[in-house]
Amino acid sequence: MIHSTAPIPYERGILYTTGDVYAASFNGVAENLTQDGELNTHIQLSPNQEWIAFHSNANGFFDLYIMRPDGSDRQNITQYQDRNRLYATAWVAWSPDGERLAYVSTYEDGTPKLYTIRRDGTERFYMGQYPHINYDLSIAWSPDSQWITFPETQGQHMLLQIIRFDGTQKQTLSQNVGNILHPDWSPDGEWIVFSAFEFAFVNVYKVRADGSTTKQNLTTSNSGDIYPRWSPDGQHILFTSDRVDMVNDVFRMNADGTNVINLTQTPNLYEWNPMWSQQGDYIVFGQGICLWCGHSIQTMLSNGQRQRTVIEYDGSLWGQVQFDWGVVRALKWRGEWALLVASGLVLVAGWWIQQATST
Repeated sequence: MIHSTAPIPYERGILYTTGDVYAASFNGVAENLTQDGELNTHIQLSPNQEWIAFHSNANGFFDLYIMRPDGSDRQNITQYQDRNRLYATAWVAWSPDGERLAYVSTYEDGTPKLYTIRRDGTERFYMGQYPHINYDLSIAWSPDSQWITFPETQGQHMLLQIIRFDGTQKQTLSQNVGNILHPDWSPDGEWIVFSAFEFAFVNVYKVRADGSTTKQNLTTSNSGDIYPRWSPDGQHILFTSDRVDMVNDVFRMNADGTNVINLTQTPNLYEWNPMWSQQGDYIVFGQGICLWCGHSIQTMLSNGQRQRTVIEYDGSLWGQVQFDWGVVRALKWRGEWALLVASGLVLVAGWWIQQATST
């Protein structure tokens, strides 16, 4: 559940957590970065690769921490003081400039709320009510790091909100009777794409970030179209859909919803959360025979060609985390690093991605 002068050392190869956070070299030797035996989850790498953000219950309840990629300079960012209060923090998203983090916490009154905070723990601002502490990661920063979009529950409706990082100038971009998921900002900052439930189906929509238009349908299938992601050049959008054989494939379409292409066409395998490489020439995504067994990270060219397995896992590893629909959450791409996040399990593939995409 991540983001230039001090990059993560390539010789470490892979970051992962099933409790403690580890950095494993390519020969299989792993170094424990946290060494506290506590539960450390929802890792995100800063955009400049100088910090790792994560949630830890080292103090009894979950707080938001940052540390260097080698495990040093560990800092509790939230520092909630009342240890008699049952609370949790979850999810984290770095601003593109690496100065702020958005995260969810139930500390105030037991309900999940979205906040932003500076990397040094100052200037905490309240954004709004987050749908649920276990709700799928659906927080997106604008390219200029000034705005956040997220779904907020209000009565019987779900609102797609846009708000400045300091909690001011909140505006509702879309209102929905069902869940709103996975907003993503266009590279030019003009549009926001998202998935929304309507009449038992999930389709992809886009809306202008300034609120000047109502939401526009990009897909109209009687299925579940989720995980929309803009290409780096803003010309295409990736998403997954179960419109073929009720099994999720990776699709690509033009930014206006035309020319929809099934890139994977794997009738017996599920795919989820596709992400573009930084240059937009490759795609990385998760794949498995179900959401509970036998997973892998895959890469392919942006046209669907040269698909190959980067990392493969058996069911025993994934059995260490809880799964339900939507818990497999995020594949993030930062240059040569891809990140797979799943409810307390985070894997960063670097060298393997590089090798798979360079031959």
